[in-house]
Order: sequence, then C-alpha cells, then structure tokens
Amino acid sequence: MKLKRASLSESQRSNSKEKLLEEFSKEQEILKAVLDSTADGILVTDNNENVIYYNKLFLKIWDISSSLVERTVGKELTNIVSDKLESPDEFIADLEKIAEKKEENLDFIEFKDGKVLERFFRPLIIKDEICGRVWSFRDITEAKKIREELEIKEQVIDNSLNGIIYTDIEGEVIYANDSFLKMWGYDELNQIFGQDIFELGILNNQETIIEKLDSIYNKGYWMGETTAWRRDGEEFEALLFANAIKDNLNNIIGCSVSVIDISEMKNAQRELKKSQEKYQKLIELLPEGISISDKKKFLFVNKAWLNLSGFENVKDVIGKDLSDFSSIFPKNHEIIKKRQKAVIEEGKVVPFLEHKMIRKSDNKVLNVEVAGIPILYDNKIAMMSVLRDISERKKFEKELKKSKELYQLLMKLLPDAVLVYKKEKLIFVNEKVLELTDYGNVEDVIGTKFGDLINIHPDDQNFVQKKEKKFLAKENGIGFIEYRYVRNDGSIIDIEVGAVSFRHDGERYIITLARDIRERKKTERYKQTIIEKQMKLKKIEEHNKLKTNFFANISHELKTPLNIILCALQLLDGVYDQQNLIDADSTLKYRRMMKQNCYRLLRILNNLIDITKLDAEFLKMSFANYNIINVVEEMTLSVAQYAKTKDIDLIFDTEVEEKIIACDLDKMERVLLNLLSNAIKFTDAGGFIYVNIYDRVDHILISIKDTGIGIPEDKLDEIFMRFKQVDESLSRNQEGSGIGLSLVKELVERHQGSISVKSEYGRGAEFIIKLPVRLIKEHDSSLKKDSHSLKPSIVERINIEFSDIYSIDLN
Repeated sequence: MKLKRASLSESQRSNSKEKLLEEFSKEQEILKAVLDSTADGILVTDNNENVIYYNKLFLKIWDISSSLVERTVGKELTNIVSDKLESPDEFIADLEKIAEKKEENLDFIEFKDGKVLERFFRPLIIKDEICGRVWSFRDITEAKKIREELEIKEQVIDNSLNGIIYTDIEGEVIYANDSFLKMWGYDELNQIFGQDIFELGILNNQETIIEKLDSIYNKGYWMGETTAWRRDGEEFEALLFANAIKDNLNNIIGCSVSVIDISEMKNAQRELKKSQEKYQKLIELLPEGISISDKKKFLFVNKAWLNLSGFENVKDVIGKDLSDFSSIFPKNHEIIKKRQKAVIEEGKVVPFLEHKMIRKSDNKVLNVEVAGIPILYDNKIAMMSVLRDISERKKFEKELKKSKELYQLLMKLLPDAVLVYKKEKLIFVNEKVLELTDYGNVEDVIGTKFGDLINIHPDDQNFVQKKEKKFLAKENGIGFIEYRYVRNDGSIIDIEVGAVSFRHDGERYIITLARDIRERKKTERYKQTIIEKQMKLKKIEEHNKLKTNFFANISHELKTPLNIILCALQLLDGVYDQQNLIDADSTLKYRRMMKQNCYRLLRILNNLIDITKLDAEFLKMSFANYNIINVVEEMTLSVAQYAKTKDIDLIFDTEVEEKIIACDLDKMERVLLNLLSNAIKFTDAGGFIYVNIYDRVDHILISIKDTGIGIPEDKLDEIFMRFKQVDESLSRNQEGSGIGLSLVKELVERHQGSISVKSEYGRGAEFIIKLPVRLIKEHDSSLKKDSHSLKPSIVERINIEFSDIYSIDLN
C-alpha cells in the first residue's frame, strides 16, 4: 500500500508538472505576442550581457538579423550595434554606467544617419534578485524632427497667452508651452511628454474624441468649444483650434492644438446674452448697416442695414436663406460666399471690399463696402458684417481724379523740377526734370533710387550725401541746399534742391524740388564782385588816408628838426653879428641841437629807405652764426646809461649763457634798439624795463617789458601796421613816424621769427620776439664775434635811435 501510494503520488506529480509547463508555455507565448506587438523594441540580457530575449521591432529598429543576435556572446552585440551610432564610445560608456547604477534610466541615442532612439533601462528582477537587464528602444526620429522644426517658433509660442500643445502622429505630447502647462497645473514639459493628448483631459468623452480626430484627419483642422479638466480635476470651458501638421509630402505627421480658457469669456457671454437686447438697440443707432449671419441665414440686422438694402421690415430678412438675397449683390454673390466661409469656418477677419449693390426698394445702384469679423452669437460662431454706403466717397474720388489731372497739369507748368519718391524709388517727374538733367524721356528716370538721379559734382558729394543720409534716417524735411550738378551731357550747372517727406497709407513718400540757379548765381557773383571792388576801394581809401596822415606826420617830423637847425643857425649868425666873435658855450649848445636834429632826420630817412627796400624786395639779409645771448645783453648794456639818465632801472636776465643762432647782426641791433628806445621813451622816471631771454630748445624768446603807459586794448591789433600810431595827433607827447614797429615786425619775420605784444593800458607793455634756433654753413668755421664792443658805428646808431629823447654829447 505504501508503494502504491507512492506510485500514485509520483504520477500525480508528473501530471501536475506537465500542466504547469503547458500553462507556462501558454503564458510565454502570450507574453511574447504582447512584446512583439508593442511599439518599442525590447532586448533582455543576463548580467553577463548574453541575450535572453528580443522582439521583432528591436531587430527592425537596429537593422540587424535574428541570426546575428543568436550567435553573439557577451558584449559582442554591443560592439556591433555601436558602429551605427554618432558617438560609439560614449554609447558603450553610458551602458556601463547605467548597468552599474541598477536603476531605471531614460536617455536618447543618435545614429550616424540622423535617426534618434529613446532608450529606457530597467533591471530584470526575479524573486528580489537582479537577474539581468531589460532595454526598451523607441524610434522618436520623426518626433524629434517635428520638435526641431518648431524650436524657432517656441519662444514666440511660449509667450502666447493661449495654451499650445503639439503631438506626434500617435497623439503623444512632444511640446507644450508655459501657458498650457499652467492652464493644466503642470510645472514642466517632462511631466506630460509622451502622454496621450486625450488622457490629459482636453476632451471629455470618447465620442467627442473620435469626431474631432475624424475632422482633423479628413479636413486638416477642427475648431470648437469643449469642457476640459485640469490636473487636479477642475473643469473649465475651453476653445480649441486643432490643425494637422503635415510634412513636405502632405502626409500628416502630427497635430497642433491651441487652447484658450474661455471660462471667464463664457461667463461674460452669459451675462452678455442677458443684456443682448440693450446692445442690439445700441447697434440700431449706428450709421453703418450691421448684420449677423451664420452659414445659411441672417440672425440679426439693424435699421441702417434695412435702409441701405431697401427692405422695409426685419421679418423680411431674419431667418431667411442667404441665397434669397443674391439679387442685391448680383455680380459679387460668389465672392461674398467665400468671404463668409473664411470668417465662420476659418475664423478670419475679412477687410472692407467694395461692391455694387442694387437697393431692393428702388433698384438704385449703390457703391458700398463690406467687412466681416467672426463673433459668438447664441454660443455659435457667426459673422458680423458692416455695410457702408460709399457713393458720396466714390463721387469725391472722381472729383479727386479730376483734381489729380489738374495737379499733373500744374506740375508741367511749374518752373521747378519736381520729383516724387515712394519707398525711395522715383515714381513721378515733371518735364522740368528732363530739361534739368538732359534725359530723353520719363522712362529713363522712373524707378531711380533717391539721390541717384542727381549726379553731384565730386567736390560737393561728401556734404550733400551727409545731408541725404540724415534726411532718410529721421528728418521730415531738408531745407534748400546749393551744389553743383553734372548733367547727363557732362555739363556742370548750379542747382538748388530741397525735399520733404510724409506718410500716406503707411508708405513713406518724398517730394523733391530742384531748380536751376545759374542766373541767380551769376547775379550773386556780380554782386560779390561789386562788394569786393567796394571793399578794395574802401581799403584804398583807408590806405590813402594812412598815407595822408603819414605825410602829415612826416612833414611834422621833418619840419621840427629843420626849424631847430634853422633857429640854431640864426642864433649863431646873431652871435657873429653882435659880438664879432664866437661864444664857445653858446656855439657848443647850438651845435648839439643841430647834430641831434640831424640824427632825427637821419633816423626818419633810414626807416623810409628800409621800408622802401622791403617793399621792393631790395633789402638784403646778411646771416651769420652769433651767440644771441651776448648780442642782446651787450645791446641792453649799451643803452643802460641812457635809461639811467631818465631814472629808469634797466634789468637783464637770461636762462642760458650761450645760444648760437643764425641772424643778421645789423638788423637784429636795429630791432632791439627800436624796442628799447620805445620802452625808455614811454616809461616815466622811477619805472622799470626788463629784458629777459628764455630757452625753448628749438626756439628762443626775447622779452622786453616796461612799466610805462601801455597801449589801449583797441590799438593792440594796429600797433604793427605801417604808418599807424597810438596817438595820431600833432600835439602828441612823443615824436614818431609810425613806421618803426612796422619795420621791426618785417625784420623779425625775415629771421623766420615772430613778434607779439601784451599790454594793459596804464600798466606797461611787453614785446616778445620768437626766433628759431638754426645755423648756417659759413666759409669761416669759427663763430662770428661772440662779443661786439661799443664801436663808433653802434654808438652813432644808438645816438640816431635815441635822438628824439636825449641831448647829444659831442665830446
């Protein structure tokens, strides 16, 4: 019995095992069928990467055969498929990292041919032990292409107040903007990426979903209202605009849905509906004809519409088929139907379009214009049309056309060339333009860019182009400017051009006027010539006046010493007549007077001779290299005694002890003597005269400064003018011909130097000589006399220069 029981038990076990194997085999077949029918390619390996299972889609996605998979061991399959990838090394490294983590992972793989796979990893766990790895692959190439194509628009779409979402052909979400995410209560795209769009709660029942999908796939779009629900279950009313996304072959590859939360709007509409009669009364007051219609019939018209169309009663229109009214728009009925379809079905706004309308009441033909906009009326999309009578406007346009013809006639008669530009392209010219430019006909110039027709003279181009650039950038007008114009035949004429710009219908227009100003320029040149001649005449008159004053002064200068000499001779004659002998003291006194006044005459004559030589270019300069410091110092010391006799302190100072420059010693002495004599002449007793030399490396400065009476500010510009004197009266305190400083300036400039003056009236004057430091080659290599003592010639020159200040010592 025990054995039998044991035998039965073994048999039972065998039957049970067969049943289990059979059931397991069935489950395996079912599992295999499920895995083969999934949209993902599946690969299962053990921990050593040996393949346990794969489905057909895996082979298709990776483009490999089952035999290749069957005969690979370990990592061989990984190495084979990695050659197809953009970054094989990175792919292999990622596999190892993902396997090591032993956690679920989602990432993407890019192929060399542009294909993109979504890769999902999950460890294979049996009885709480990791026995292998499960890899799921999904081809998202098309989805990625769609997303890439939309990336450019994402920024604009993201800023849209409408919720916008894109799906692939399977209806899975590939993109949603921020407004959509916020509308549905999500924080980021990853939370809904890959989900079925209808699982998000966009549509509320299966029948509606099928209906809308059918419309999208057959018509390419669907638009309508629905009740949707957010992530937290809250329902809201939404307006959906769904459009099929097609590729270049017109195949549908996805769908775009724009969602507008219309809950508030619907609430407002419900409120609006309550007050619809009030708004209809308001519309009744409008002067334009207002009508509201759906695809088939009129829903509302106001009184103005009835009056324009010629119907007496609203009942004759409301609820009537639209085709019954084709007689009032006989020529435009089909156009009206197309525009109505665009408004109601596509949600477009159609702008005003002109029509001929036959009024029913009297068959009068009216010029009207009609526009349409989509509106919600009784919770349905309808079209609101605006009808305007433009008969008066058309009449005015006819009058305007006549005015335009008159305007064009006026353009022909204008003496100026008129150019009209639109978008900086020439669209109109009058005949004067052709005359001015020497072009043959209008066709040669129409279409020319602004500024190109007027060929500017090269010398004026920079100035004119700057004006044009500034005008085109922002200015509304440019005043008339004159420049030279090179005509088509090559001739050059003077023209005057001005321009003004304005906007009309959103376009910028420029009107340019150009006129030939040759005659005016010729007149201006004549006027300028007359003005120049008048100025020359004025200068001649002033010069003659200066000459007259000079001759008056020189006559006085010559007459004074001659009178003194004559008086001295008369006194000497008197001595001889009365005493028959010569009084030694008296004779010496008169001789001194005569000699001093002879020096004065000689000084005047020398200046006149030198001025004449300068004017005739006969004055020769004898340059040699001198120590200018020594020249100035010794000349200063030479006149120190003269300053002392007048109780004036003469002070000399220099920054350097030696500075060799090329100069004409004789001319430089005359310059220094003239300035020093003037300083002594116009400085009162107890005053100071400072002679300073400053070294400026490439030039030196010689300053002669006094504390005398100074020079008035209004005379500073005239001080170096020939024949000009600060005090021109014959009763002036100091003598002078008015040519001394003029001669000084000429001599300094012959040294390539300059002289300037600073003065404040009543506080002295400072004359500054600037001389360049330069040397000349001399036959004698030795330096010219570094010092020149008071030779008789220099003493006599000093006596001549100071003859109108001091008595002459004859001893």
